[in-house]
Amino acid sequence: LQDFRQTQYASGTNQYLIGSVADYAIMPEVQAILEDKSSGVISRDDIIARTSAILPALTNKWVNRYKNQFTTVAAQLLKEANIMPEGDPLTLAVAIFHCAECSGHPLTHCHWPEMIVHPCLRTYKVPHGTMYHDAAERYMWRSRNGHLRSNIEKCMRGNKVVRFTREIIAACGLDPNTATEANMDSCGARLRCRLCAQVVKQEVFDWRGAVGIHMSSHTLVQCTHCHRCL
Repeated sequence: LQDFRQTQYASGTNQYLIGSVADYAIMPEVQAILEDKSSGVISRDDIIARTSAILPALTNKWVNRYKNQFTTVAAQLLKEANIMPEGDPLTLAVAIFHCAECSGHPLTHCHWPEMIVHPCLRTYKVPHGTMYHDAAERYMWRSRNGHLRSNIEKCMRGNKVVRFTREIIAACGLDPNTATEANMDSCGARLRCRLCAQVVKQEVFDWRGAVGIHMSSHTLVQCTHCHRCL
């Protein structure tokens, strides 16, 4: 698995879309290989070869499962914010998520696929009652490979930040219903706070900085009203 992960971190690949040991350990395909006794004693090399052969397919399965879950959550968040996406909602710049379970983490607010590495989103549902799953669960906690969460919906929130991001995108002259992250990054618009800006000292934000100031204004910036006036 470590060798396979290194290939996914190669230049030009998406480093986020790869599971941890715990992600693969609880997959039935991996369990079947590790517990297969049909041909007697299986060597370590045999296990590595058989597991390596299915890792790409298992990774695609893992990514698609997460993407489907986040698509459902994003669609609901955008609907609540009166945003009608044209196409995949996860591609929109306004489809930004906020973790309701923690604070202060660099990925407290993020887009797809960034949130897939957020520690609060390790949504394992480990069956109980078998030696295999008991061992897998002990491994997760011992190695800190996972946090047992019941579902993504309990962890991800976006109502306020989605509405604010929509206003930021509109202020930059783009349509929140269609603007992607790439569109926003290339638009060149800059924003400033009209309450705390001075002639000799004023901070200028790109759209990401404006959203970040909104999320952290209660602790990191002098003007506690920045999130209201950008």
